Amino acid sequence: MKNLIAAAALAAVSAVTGTAASAAYISFSQDRGWTTGGLSFGNGTQSVTVSSGVVGAQGMITAGGNIRSYAGHGLAICSGVLGNGCSGDAHYIDGNGAKEAAVLDFGNLIVQIQRIQFTHVDNDDTFSLGVYGNGLATAPTDSLVNKGLPNGSWSTWSSLLSVQSGSVFGIAALNGTDDFKIRKIKFKVLGEQAAPPPSAVPLPAGGVLLLSGFGVAALMRRRKKA
Repeated sequence: MKNLIAAAALAAVSAVTGTAASAAYISFSQDRGWTTGGLSFGNGTQSVTVSSGVVGAQGMITAGGNIRSYAGHGLAICSGVLGNGCSGDAHYIDGNGAKEAAVLDFGNLIVQIQRIQFTHVDNDDTFSLGVYGNGLATAPTDSLVNKGLPNGSWSTWSSLLSVQSGSVFGIAALNGTDDFKIRKIKFKVLGEQAAPPPSAVPLPAGGVLLLSGFGVAALMRRRKKA
């Protein structure tokens, strides 16, 4: 009986969201040049827009810096001056000076990030992962701060992230010794955000007068019949 109830509940959730829970990957290892805007990546089914930000007080993120992806390496952020490269700042996501963050926006998808693949990793690198359900200018609704990267190898996966689901995430370097690139993510699609209900369209003033006229005419006909 319990199994039937659980199955019915899952079916109800799927019917509401329109998307069954599933695991997927998106790679950031294509060669894309520096931009102050966002870079779009996809896997043929889902997509995410990635932009650069700076972490401030209470984990809040504000827009800032430039972002790019290196072929075979992944995402990097430049908080310095752009010329032929990135001047005055390492071409990583790093916490030396500005605490840089890659902001991942999945649009109307509700997802849970399960694993992140990093490159250019040292033994002293850590990262933080935050969910920004109330917008970047607010503290994260859930976060995992200063999680150490395993093995200290040049390329490594970090798993067991255990953060809540959401649509906007920040992957940041908070310590001065943190510097890395992000090459790939694995995530689970939980559903879609419900579209807001359509707002009531106010009737034009002329329409109100027209309806009033119909009411008066109907009343006059009733009086004549009486």
